[in-house]
Amino acid sequence: MEAGRAAARLAVLNGLAVARQHLGTLDKVKRIVRLGVFVATSGNVRDQPKVADGASELLQDIFGKTKTLAD
Repeated sequence: MEAGRAAARLAVLNGLAVARQHLGTLDKVKRIVRLGVFVATSGNVRDQPKVADGASELLQDIFGKTKTLAD
């Protein structure tokens, strides 16, 4: 699971690098509206949500956590 979480974090970093290259700075990013994560595993793995959390936790660490409609 830790390798999957690390891969999810790396995917986020790669996406942010592309965004920064396009925008010139990540300061222009106001919020993350939606994050989609696809996790390919064998049939006996049940921790896909925990792997995906690696991506969302990194975004929260970088941009902070804001209130949602559910909060």
